[in-house]
Amino acid sequence: MPSMDLNHVKKLWDSIKEIPTSILRIEDLHNKLSLCAVLAGQKNVASIEPEDDNLLPNLQIMRKILRTFKLRTSVTTLRRIQPSLEATNISPKVRSFFVELNAIKKPTIILWVYNDTQVPSLLKPKMTNSQIGKILGYPSHCIQEYNKHIVVNTERYVTALKTQYNTNDDDEIISLIKRNAPVYYPKEDNAIKTLNTFTFLPYIACNKCLKGEYDISRKINASLEKLARKIDSQLYNDILLEAKRLAALAGQ
Repeated sequence: MPSMDLNHVKKLWDSIKEIPTSILRIEDLHNKLSLCAVLAGQKNVASIEPEDDNLLPNLQIMRKILRTFKLRTSVTTLRRIQPSLEATNISPKVRSFFVELNAIKKPTIILWVYNDTQVPSLLKPKMTNSQIGKILGYPSHCIQEYNKHIVVNTERYVTALKTQYNTNDDDEIISLIKRNAPVYYPKEDNAIKTLNTFTFLPYIACNKCLKGEYDISRKINASLEKLARKIDSQLYNDILLEAKRLAALAGQ
């Protein structure tokens, strides 16, 4: 990876800081810090995946800017392959519906920024969270737990629909899902815990990282925190403030 020219990295931050990349402020800040980390040689790969179509034109603007800093970029259309629900107590018919639902979802557009020339050969039209996370350099145990949470939360969602709408009929359950029927269920999610513990991390840490049993997430967070301080005190403070705001909203 290239060595860091701090002034060069600061110029990149100044060039991109006003270009929105996400409707979520914390994700926008993490995105831009990750781009700076690639230029600084602290990351091999970063990505931006706008969840709002109105932000898609910004990908091309961002790409042009990144190219002026000699960074390699690719834009891909990606369909995520969701974790299997086979091991859950969800009925085969409802499981099949979730598969069909994922298949008809609009693919996402992703901007990839990288130093490694091998990255384009790894980018496929259909990819799992594990494949994407591996390219981005996320710890495998964090990705595995993230996938597990998706499965657990989907199972809890279906169970809650059955209980709160008093039905075990597959067609009725599918109808409830289609119309996004209101339902409450406790979610398994480390998002806020990660913001509280590793505020500068661009992914959700696993329980073992959060408890200190694994050290890799702490090291990645420390490296990004140090870079944010060097780039701009406003960037550093904005990430801290936004993380605190979200934690407060979540009651944590």
